[in-house]
Formats: sequence, structure tokens, C-alpha cells
Amino acid sequence: MIYASFREPNGIFSNWFNQVAATFTGGDFCHSEFIFEWSKEELAEALQHAELEGSSLNRLSFVDDKIHLSMYVMWGMRVGYRVLSHDAEDPFCRMPDNHLVPVSCGFEDEKKLFTWCMDQCGKDYDKVGAIGCFIPVRSWKSEYNTYFCSQLMACGLNHIHLTSVNPGSTTPNSLYALLQKERL
Repeated sequence: MIYASFREPNGIFSNWFNQVAATFTGGDFCHSEFIFEWSKEELAEALQHAELEGSSLNRLSFVDDKIHLSMYVMWGMRVGYRVLSHDAEDPFCRMPDNHLVPVSCGFEDEKKLFTWCMDQCGKDYDKVGAIGCFIPVRSWKSEYNTYFCSQLMACGLNHIHLTSVNPGSTTPNSLYALLQKERL
């Protein structure tokens, strides 16, 4: 199962930039990310598909029978992943309990999306793109050298043919509206 997670400018996302971003992009959200929810067996199969069998992800301790793995990029950071838990003390590592939109696709597409996301790990945050994303003049590409959050997600969803949107002008709010409308 994959979720598209959307965050409002409060809590750990409470700062002036996120508040301005949500307002200027016409909605409630300032950030978005993928959350993969898998069993230990599904994770192992996804890691094998991504050719990451030796990854430290193989050595994760499962608190529950499912793992929640977030693929994200945030201001000043690089594309990466983190493990989320319902009872994490650190809010950055806590599984969100609202604004989760299920992305309906088969496990083969989940593995393909995960592999694509892992291939993007380490790429820098696209500050210029994030600031100008609500102006639809950015070029459409299937992959970029840098990403902002909703651009990464739009590229990934385009990659597995669930959407067909210009990633360079996709905001968390426009992506949320699209996913709600399409019920992916």
C-alpha cells in the first residue's frame, strides 16, 4: 500500500515559509511525501527489485507487522527516506494520522515506484522550483537533477503512469486535489 501524505503548516512544519507556501498555492498544504506501508516480506521483495538487498533497510526492527517508509525531500535537505512509527517520540518520525490519500496500484507498480524513488535519493532540494512552482512555466521532465516535494511525487506517479501532470508546476495542494479527484 502507498499513501500520499500531505502536511499543513503546523507542528514541525510551522514556519513562515510553509505558511506562505500553503497560502500562495491555494490550499491547506505545504508539504507532501510518499509513505509505503509494507510487511517484512513485501519490503524484502521491494529491496530485491530495487537491487538493494544489502541495504540497512533489511536490518530494520519491525515494531508492528507493517513498516511505514517515507520517501521525501524538504527545504535544505536531499531526497531521502525515513521509517515512521505510530508511537515515535520525534514528530518527524511519527506516522501521520490525517491527510493520507491511498494510491491505488498493484504491488508491481509499488516496487517500480519505490525503485524510482530510491534512484532519486541524494538529489538536492530544488529551492528555485519550490518558490516558483505555482507559476506554470517550468519544463516538463520525467526526472530532474533537483526536486521539491510535490515535484518528486508527481514524477514518481507519472513514472508508473498513474498521473500525467507537469511535475515542475505541481504543488502539494494541486497534487492533493488531483489525487482526490482521480481517487488513485
